[in-house]
Amino acid sequence: MFQNNVVVSLKANGKFLREQNKSEILLPFGTEYSIYIKNLNSVRIGVSINIDGNNVCDGNKIIVNANSTSELKGFLEGDKVKNKFKFIERTESIENHRGINIDDSLIRIEIWKELEITYNYYSDFYRYYSHPYDWYSWRWGGFYGSSSGGYITTGITTSGSCTYCATNASMQRSNNSLTSNSFNPGITVKGKEIQQIFNNVYGINFESKSDVMVLKLLGIKNGKVAQSLVYTSDKLICSSCGKKWNYGIKFCGECGTFLEQ
Repeated sequence: MFQNNVVVSLKANGKFLREQNKSEILLPFGTEYSIYIKNLNSVRIGVSINIDGNNVCDGNKIIVNANSTSELKGFLEGDKVKNKFKFIERTESIENHRGINIDDSLIRIEIWKELEITYNYYSDFYRYYSHPYDWYSWRWGGFYGSSSGGYITTGITTSGSCTYCATNASMQRSNNSLTSNSFNPGITVKGKEIQQIFNNVYGINFESKSDVMVLKLLGIKNGKVAQSLVYTSDKLICSSCGKKWNYGIKFCGECGTFLEQ
C-alpha cells in the first residue's frame, strides 16, 4: 500500500505479500508475518500501529528515517520485541473467551511527518535582545512546534535497524466506517519468540496532522480457507493452457481464459 510517499507491506518467510483489492492480504491461518515500512519522504516519520484494535507498539511510535526502511516483526513491549505476529482463526472458543472486536483482522497504521524547522535569523535576533528571559522557551517551544513529549529510540534487529519514539499518546480512530461486510474470522496473536532490542535517543518534533492506512487480513476468501501465501513475485497460471501472467491481468493472452486472482 502506498500513500503520501510512504509504502507499507506485509512480509512472510522473508518475502513480500501481494495485496488484493488494494488493501486486502490473503493470509492462511497460522502464518507469522512482519510489517515493513518504507519512507520516501525527505524527513523522518513516526508510525503507530494498531492490530485488531490494540496498539502493538506499547504506546510508542516507530521512527523511519528519510529515504529509509524499517520492519516490525512482532509485539513491542517496552524496548523489546519478544514475540512475532501470528494470524490465527477466531474460533468459537476464542470468541466465547475473548469476544468479537469490530477491528479484528484490521491493521491500522497512523503516520506523522517530522516537523520541518524554519529559521529566521533576524526574527530570532530581535526576540533575543527584546525579550531575553522568554527567548529560551520561545526558541525551543512554539516557534518550532511542540515536542512529541517522549523519546526516540534506535533499534537493532536481525534484519536491520529501526527506530521508535515513546509517546503514550492515545490513538485516534480511523474515519473509515466499518460494516458487517468487513467481518473476517481471524485475529493476530503472539507467535514464536524473537528478539529486537531498542536504544533510546531524544529530540524530534512531529506535525499535528497524521495520515492513516488500513490493511485487512483475509484467512477466508469467497468462502474458501486460504491454503497458500501469495507473494509479489508470484505469477498467475492459466487453468487452461498453463501460461504464466502478471497479477492484474484478467484474461490469458494465449487462450482467453479468465484468470483467477
